[in-house]
Amino acid sequence: MKNNLSLFLTTCALVFTMISTQPGWGATFVVNTTMDSRDTQPGDGVAIDSAGYCSLRAAIMEANELDGPDIIEIPAGIYTLTIGGKDDHCRYGDLDIRRSLTIKGAGMEDTIIDVNRLDRGIHILGPWEVVISDLTIQNGQAMDGSVYSEGNNGDDGGAILNIKANLTLTRVAIQDCAAGKAGFREYDMPTWMNGGNGGGLCNGGTATLIQCLIANNTGGDGERGGHGGGIYNTGSLTLSNCRVIENHAGSCAYPHDFKRSGGGDGGGVYNKGGQMNITHSEICHNQAGDGTTSIDYFGIPGSGGGVYNEGQIYESILANCTISHNTTTESGIGPGYGGGICNHGQLTITHCTVYHNIVHLTLSSDNIGYGGGIYNAGALIKLGHTIVAANRVGLNDHGPDLCGSFTSLGYNLIGTSWGHGYRLNGIFTGNLTGADPKLADLADNGGFTRTQRLLSGSPAIDAGSPNCPITTDQRGISRPQDGDNDGDSRIDIGAFEVLFPTIEITEPMHGQTVAGTIRVKATCNMTHAEFFVDDHSIHIDSTAPFACDIDTTTLTNGIHEISAKGFDIPEISATDTIMLETRNVGIQLDASRLTARGWLFRRTFTRLTITATSTPTAATAKYILFKRQGSSSYQRLREIPATDLDGTTIVVNDLEIEKDLEYTYRVEARNAAGQRVGQSEEKTI
Repeated sequence: MKNNLSLFLTTCALVFTMISTQPGWGATFVVNTTMDSRDTQPGDGVAIDSAGYCSLRAAIMEANELDGPDIIEIPAGIYTLTIGGKDDHCRYGDLDIRRSLTIKGAGMEDTIIDVNRLDRGIHILGPWEVVISDLTIQNGQAMDGSVYSEGNNGDDGGAILNIKANLTLTRVAIQDCAAGKAGFREYDMPTWMNGGNGGGLCNGGTATLIQCLIANNTGGDGERGGHGGGIYNTGSLTLSNCRVIENHAGSCAYPHDFKRSGGGDGGGVYNKGGQMNITHSEICHNQAGDGTTSIDYFGIPGSGGGVYNEGQIYESILANCTISHNTTTESGIGPGYGGGICNHGQLTITHCTVYHNIVHLTLSSDNIGYGGGIYNAGALIKLGHTIVAANRVGLNDHGPDLCGSFTSLGYNLIGTSWGHGYRLNGIFTGNLTGADPKLADLADNGGFTRTQRLLSGSPAIDAGSPNCPITTDQRGISRPQDGDNDGDSRIDIGAFEVLFPTIEITEPMHGQTVAGTIRVKATCNMTHAEFFVDDHSIHIDSTAPFACDIDTTTLTNGIHEISAKGFDIPEISATDTIMLETRNVGIQLDASRLTARGWLFRRTFTRLTITATSTPTAATAKYILFKRQGSSSYQRLREIPATDLDGTTIVVNDLEIEKDLEYTYRVEARNAAGQRVGQSEEKTI
């Protein structure tokens, strides 16, 4: 019996564990259970639990013991972690990765790793190559600091802690995760307790994120709240086409000394001395950490509602990004700085939109500084082709948008710049100050991220440099475009490039005579194309090349108007129209119920008369007669070769009817290819 069980388990392992034949690659493990279970014998080359299944944890445990790099494939499903505890070998708690590994899900919305608040999600130890794609990590909770006399810090990385690996995330969602809270200490102990950093991702290696969602994650609370509600970076961080939204840095939970205690910085992203390159991304609706409103203790609010950048060694980049609706909090003693961005390092911002970020006032704040949009603390910050407008501090309707010293690269639109120590140096060519950029609300205007489009009449349209080398906007739309249709294509200021809408129907040709089902094609520089027949909408296509199939047999023979409307949003659109003549086979169907006296009994039947008028456009090979009883589906009753018509008419008798039931008939004409080129009206008897 024991030998039979061993044979069964080995067979299951061979079914669900495949060895790759690619040179340099190890095993491929296919997960086939949503249960959280351990590998029975790590290192034996198969990933299998005690029940004969390959779980996610078992697959990682096995991959950790092999040379690799291995691949783990995770089908659609919710994979909930349930084994609590703590170690660094994936037997308990988080999923520890100790070798180079590729993890593939079935889609960001389809494969979900639910960490179940028992630990952080993934812990990557060592200088490995780790690739994760097409899945969601949710409900991760890094460990809280111990509660004892001296306390200790909360753990970092609510979803992923990457120590020093080369990590690539593609189409991965990290949501609803949190770094650990600091442990409470006695008041007179000298150690300061900090909340964990990186509510979503804490990176100390090289992290590249492509089309990822970092949403609703939180830094750990402590005497000093944890930094980086969404992402905390001390290594090399690259974001491309990502959404960093609704994250919150850690709060000041145990206020004491105003120099040390307070809310965490960087609601969306905190870069501490590392390399940071963020392009074509959305950083919106994030919040720096709360201070405290207690007048007996000191706890300042955090700074950098969207982004906090620190360090002088590396130059950080923000390009083609929207940074909007981020805030510091009003809970604390003293001010927070930089509603959108707070900079203490080298930072270059180009082709960005920094809009409607807010520095909230606290009990001891005034309302004249602190940079509603961007705050620069004596560091080097460059600004080019960027909109910084409609940001505010406290109760001010607008501004100051900037606070500190800035080096202009030219072609910026700055709303209100007054404030503490404001100074602008560098290139002033193309700069617009005190202007309303006329931006629409944050919305899906195409692409992976949301943007704020320029409204008609915006001074930012075609206001950039005539020699700017950048080729796309935040959405991936090519630059430059002739947004105001004046014949001169110049890049727009900000992250959004306005398309003067154009659309052209390329097939069929205007005035063409058609029959049967035709395909209408259109070229369009917008994100959607809507097709119309005689002013009736029939299809919306959101994927280029734009096309629509039209069954012309549903139309009367004659002239019809075919239109295509291209749009990003319905208010901005272009339309092209052609006229076509439809010339399908004309079919007249007459049906009557007759009764004939037979030799023994009377019989009821249907007499059908089909009269067809063919055309050169729609050559007919056969006619098909359909029948249905009551409301049931049509069934094919008879196929009639076109040559069977006596001139243009044929008479058919249907003897298979009941005298007390209702029947409906119709006829279709088909060409030699089997395509419908004509149809009759329905006849019910």
